[in-house]
Amino acid sequence: MRLSRAIVSASRLVGFALILFAGTIASAQTITVDNSDAGFTILSGSWDSGSYGQPNGADYRWALTSGYTPPEPFSEVEWRPELPQAGCYRVSVWYVPGGNRSTNAPFTVHHTQGDTTISVNQQVNGETWFTLGTFDFDAGTGGSVTLDNDANASVVIADAVRFELVSETVDVTFTVVPNGWGTISPPQGGTLSVCQGQIIPISATAAPEYEFDHWTVTAGALPADPNSSATTVVADQTKTVVAIFAHAGTATAEFRGFWADAFHAGFKSIAEIDQMISLAVAGNYNAIVPEILAYQDTGASGHGSYWDSAIVPRASDISGAMAIDPLGYLVEQAHAAGLEVHPWLVAFRVCASWPPSGNPTVSAHPEWLMVPVGSMGGGPAKVGSYYTFDPGSPDVQNYLMSIVREIVGNYDVDGIHWDYIRYTQRDAGYPADLDYEYSTLRRYQRITGDTGIPASGEYDWDQFRRRTVTEVVRRAMMETATVDNPRQPLRHTAALVTWAPASLDFHATNPYSLFSDWEHWQEMSYLDATIPMCYFEEGTYYQTYRDWVSNCVYWATIHGRHTYIGPGIYMNTFDDSVDQMLYARSAGAQGFN
Repeated sequence: MRLSRAIVSASRLVGFALILFAGTIASAQTITVDNSDAGFTILSGSWDSGSYGQPNGADYRWALTSGYTPPEPFSEVEWRPELPQAGCYRVSVWYVPGGNRSTNAPFTVHHTQGDTTISVNQQVNGETWFTLGTFDFDAGTGGSVTLDNDANASVVIADAVRFELVSETVDVTFTVVPNGWGTISPPQGGTLSVCQGQIIPISATAAPEYEFDHWTVTAGALPADPNSSATTVVADQTKTVVAIFAHAGTATAEFRGFWADAFHAGFKSIAEIDQMISLAVAGNYNAIVPEILAYQDTGASGHGSYWDSAIVPRASDISGAMAIDPLGYLVEQAHAAGLEVHPWLVAFRVCASWPPSGNPTVSAHPEWLMVPVGSMGGGPAKVGSYYTFDPGSPDVQNYLMSIVREIVGNYDVDGIHWDYIRYTQRDAGYPADLDYEYSTLRRYQRITGDTGIPASGEYDWDQFRRRTVTEVVRRAMMETATVDNPRQPLRHTAALVTWAPASLDFHATNPYSLFSDWEHWQEMSYLDATIPMCYFEEGTYYQTYRDWVSNCVYWATIHGRHTYIGPGIYMNTFDDSVDQMLYARSAGAQGFN
């Protein structure tokens, strides 16, 4: 299958369809074609020689551009190598940079899948091998790279092109969610054989009564523009790429939800659920966010699952014992009343006493816990007041994702909502069992080669712990997006701490210091919406509240996401609460919770 010519920028890369890869590294072979070699040809126009700076070889060729005054006629050169074998080649170019160089020199790679044009800023990144990408070529002289002068002022530089054999081809397959709501190119279910690292143009077209929503990926680089129906995706590693569609005109309503915690009346009996829905309708709400998982054990009120789970033990304070499935009844009645339901899950908290009562799976795996550095290797120990999962453990991640799949696969919910999706103290993240090979610490040591015990505050260790929390958010995003559910596309949200002081630089905030990188999650489309807990007393923190709201709206806007502000109405008067909500609405927030 041939891919159409695409202009690819140096920004992030694209995706939301299904892609599976497998590839092997080939023996290294490099073919270089310089402007003085037989494989270099001037196809048209006038190309002068130059030797300023550090060219590859003795000199380079240059041509004035169409953006020059007066505009120059079309000129083009070609590098055509003789490749010893078919396969994937990393294509790189050498040029001497300068202040008069074009910022969009159009190099076009002619490969077995078609023609791909990459716009190169020749004012920077020169006098080294600048990579255009990885592409599939046949053996022989069938492939080539061309450069023309259809660019901005003043000159384009044609020096050398290198073709480096790096890997075999990989298979790429595409799909959409929900099935039948739109079409994509390359077509759904079709398979391309492409190189690892190749840039693939993709596009999506909605069926009647539907609209394209966004693209996402399970790993590696995101689409260049996740919100654009026509963009590119890079085949950088094994990944899933999905095109998400929605009912036309469904994404504009203000979100007006509320949290219903697991420790008070709300959804533990038919009567409580009926009353809560009645109050929600009377209050003009349109969403309920029930805390169906606060602890992974049973015993006290609020502990266990408030849905029929084969994974988490059932909560003991559900009225009528096995006669009611709280989540099932809530979803049924809420939807009948026009209300959405977004189940609320506490991410990493396990229990207050070890082992977790009623949960044989977690009890059998104390190595799944993280502990403070002072308790490292001593078995289960509390982080603060609770035993806490290690977010970096793949076993923990798989366990949490099994819960997500069970909920979104068995109930017609409208999304998944996280709480405590962060550390609660900075000196945690160390393993309860030093021999457990999948702890955050052991993973960090394998990846970095650091055999010591990093201290909290070391940059690389902090970044790695931050990465592991992000892994959980990213995996949950894909689980909610790809499970067959009639309410698709489901919304992925999180309750997020703010705390004083506010800063427009998210890396300077307290949430970031506890490894909750939620501005990044918006940038990467891992969350559909943030629900920042802006709990500030109006009299004391008047400006702090407004700064946090304005910053949250800014981050959501620049990353194409939504933000639903969670005001601390429990700490303010009615009038002050109204003032805070009106400010959030005027600042551009898309809703409240």
